[in-house]
Amino acid sequence: MYTRGYVQPTQDSDNIGMCGCIEDMPKVSRADCTEIEASATFSVSFSDLLKFQVTADNDLDVEFNACQGTNPSNGNDANNDLASYINRLHINGEIDGNAKDKAFETLVGYAQPGNNNNEPACRNAYEERFGPYPNNVEDKRCSPSTALFVIDNVDFTSLEECQDKCQNTPGCSYFSLGVDTGNDDYDQKGVCYGCQANIDNEDGFNTWELTEKTPDPTCQIGLLPASGKFCCPESCGSCGGPGCSQRPGGAS
Repeated sequence: MYTRGYVQPTQDSDNIGMCGCIEDMPKVSRADCTEIEASATFSVSFSDLLKFQVTADNDLDVEFNACQGTNPSNGNDANNDLASYINRLHINGEIDGNAKDKAFETLVGYAQPGNNNNEPACRNAYEERFGPYPNNVEDKRCSPSTALFVIDNVDFTSLEECQDKCQNTPGCSYFSLGVDTGNDDYDQKGVCYGCQANIDNEDGFNTWELTEKTPDPTCQIGLLPASGKFCCPESCGSCGGPGCSQRPGGAS
């Protein structure tokens, strides 16, 4: 388990482990599956004095083997794959269809058990829940000059912590996280920024837009036009008026 990294966290997240119970897993394209094969010898004796007596020999043997499964798409053998193992349990009548379908909601790439890079399955699952899949997130960062917050702790900020900070900051629409160590003068891994807009090109940072944004009904973080009907980012300099539709974001 240590050799293959099953007890390690995923990159940039301390909250999503490489190994866990399926009900606690995030959606994934596929997952390895290991089953335990154990053997031990017990001796049973009977006497008038002690009645039944059971003793265990010192020969417990535990092996971790790849699960034996059945490919959900074609019925062929497919080992070391959780979706195929669950499918085999269903075929053998050990679990019902509801349990299988529930597991497949997490194992979104179940139809391709041998595909370790099934990005389309992850993309489709994301779009079903959140809408358009985020593109061009790499090497971009909220501009430090207009950032709503910056978290630069000794301990790395996780992806979830950075997202939660933006989610709970009025007006925050984007969050950036340092994923590379950067240059020799500045260790940027785990540094988190949040902003309304103004995204710069910056190596070693990824930036995402929130799918569910925190309302800012009183425009605490931004600029109100004279009409009071909109709330523009502070970076606009002004909100509404002549030429608004030609300024960044003005058309929408």
